[in-house]
Amino acid sequence: MIEILRFLLEGIVIPLLAVMGVVVNVTSLFVLKSHALDMKLAFRNILMMLALFDGCFVVLCTFGFSFPVLFVGWKQEVHPYLFPNLLPWIQISLSGSIWTVVAVGLERYQCVAGFTSCNASFVQQSSGILYIMPV
Repeated sequence: MIEILRFLLEGIVIPLLAVMGVVVNVTSLFVLKSHALDMKLAFRNILMMLALFDGCFVVLCTFGFSFPVLFVGWKQEVHPYLFPNLLPWIQISLSGSIWTVVAVGLERYQCVAGFTSCNASFVQQSSGILYIMPV
């Protein structure tokens, strides 16, 4: 019973959600890259970075956790060599995603709380590097 549940969750649900996540993140990147979008450049760049981190996390988790359940050859031949190198990258992408959400919150708080005017020339022209570099 546990093996069937594991196969359904790790073998079916994770890859389906991963495909949906990659499609949504790629679509987000194209939309955010559009210059017709009326949004601050800094905010757009932070959101694009979030989409990249999330996309990497989804793909890496699929390779690390779903492929061994789906493919016996992968579990025996590839997984023992790939996973020890893959796990740190999964953790890095997860941490990057979390800290990017924090950066989004800080940027929005700074704009709303009035520390700097959202229409000020520096903030309007900023590419978001002040938020991106710490992440």
